[in-house]
Amino acid sequence: MRIQQIVSILFALFLLICPFILVYFHEVWSVFSSIYVIIAVSFIWLSMSLLFIVDMKKVKARIMDLTMEYSVVIPCYNESYDTLTQCITSVMDSRGRKQVIIANDGSTSQETKDALITIKNTYGGFIDILNFEENRGKKFAQIDAIKQCKYDYCITLDSDTIVEQDTFLKLVNPLKNNEIGLTNVNVKIKNKNKNLMTKMQELHNYGAFMIGRKSLGGLGIMNCASGIGIGFRKSTFIDFAKEYLDKRPFGFDCKFGEDRYMTNIMLKNRYKVIMIEDAIAHTFVPETLVSFVKQQLRWKISGIIEGIHVLTFSWKTSITLFIYSLLNIMLPFMCQVVILTIILSSILSGEYINLLYFAIVIIMATLVRDTVIILEERRLIKYIVPYSILNLTVLLWLWWFALWRIDEKSWITR
Repeated sequence: MRIQQIVSILFALFLLICPFILVYFHEVWSVFSSIYVIIAVSFIWLSMSLLFIVDMKKVKARIMDLTMEYSVVIPCYNESYDTLTQCITSVMDSRGRKQVIIANDGSTSQETKDALITIKNTYGGFIDILNFEENRGKKFAQIDAIKQCKYDYCITLDSDTIVEQDTFLKLVNPLKNNEIGLTNVNVKIKNKNKNLMTKMQELHNYGAFMIGRKSLGGLGIMNCASGIGIGFRKSTFIDFAKEYLDKRPFGFDCKFGEDRYMTNIMLKNRYKVIMIEDAIAHTFVPETLVSFVKQQLRWKISGIIEGIHVLTFSWKTSITLFIYSLLNIMLPFMCQVVILTIILSSILSGEYINLLYFAIVIIMATLVRDTVIILEERRLIKYIVPYSILNLTVLLWLWWFALWRIDEKSWITR
């Protein structure tokens, strides 16, 4: 067990001890709960303020250059036949002169191998396929493919993504501005109507992209350019390839979360990271609770590592990003302590009705936080309460589990 994991586990144990301390010392509980409310309200206020500023900014209309040339890099590993072929079909139907490179990262699945044969037979010399003997991880496949790109404007795309015809051109056009390091797609859910699980994820996705990432991206400080589709200049990013391939901050060596790491590298070097709202990419989300939980656990482990990483430099590059990131990483753990304290206090006092009151307050607080969704996407309102319950009973506690598995090296969902 490494020192990083020991520190993480000790912090998780501290979180478990905190409720007992707060129940015993009532004055401390009063102060702590007040601080939590202030921080939670401040975070909501900050998010809404940033979104308001971005929406009010007068942005000049972009004139899309249809003649731009770009390279598309698609790392894949054990992707299903239908998913990979659908992805490539949408890529080949995209407008603009392009080079397409598929980086097969040591896939063992026969479905993937069959898909690659079909793609090669269909598109022949229009697609380059790089086959690697062993699975080394997405970022290694990416860099090897990027080195083969013949155009400076590049896009890295997940192999389960379907893009619209102008998505790539909309991603690369802003890169003419050398201050911009990364551009990111606006993600839509392809299988959103499959079941309640996928419908709740559409709500989650809308909050992430159209509130969180839109507000930060409008200021050029988006904290995570989703790996689903990222645009960049080869001449800029290749300078950071060694750092990107090296171990993560604090010595972690996990295979996932490379998109957040890529984002932080660019932000640290004072490049802007933006979301292109009308550059649409469609992706498939998990359709079962188990698959969704595994995906969220992976994201939360990466969120802790890169969430702390961004704090180490953002205080010098952007105080807004620093404050946002600090509140974003503090709140889940503070909320856990508050919930455990109320549960423990209710058990000791026998006043179980307090648990019901608290659950109602949490749901009401979620409604306040999701005001923008209520105003802009009314069809999603009916999923706010069930998603709040899912978050309160399952997702919130994954942060604690993520601390215990902070040194995870497997992909978790495979």
